[in-house]
Amino acid sequence: MRSLRRPELARVRVVHTAAAVAVQLGVSEDLVRLMAEELSDEDGCILVLGITDEDWTPAFTDQGIDAVRELIAEFSQLDLSLNATCPRP
Repeated sequence: MRSLRRPELARVRVVHTAAAVAVQLGVSEDLVRLMAEELSDEDGCILVLGITDEDWTPAFTDQGIDAVRELIAEFSQLDLSLNATCPRP
């Protein structure tokens, strides 16, 4: 017999877009998106999909914002330019 219990679901009610996190942290949205590539849903980062495959934005829980802040600090300690662009071939 199948269980009638509902599966446990995460209770996240509010997330912040990459644009909002960028403003909050005083960095570029591109940098926040780059940091999001290193995070998962377990870190507090989810993807919000739009109409097309290219239409998406990362969104962050409060825990996710903390994770972005920590990643930025780690990258800063590596003495890398976080806003540098890749040279064109």
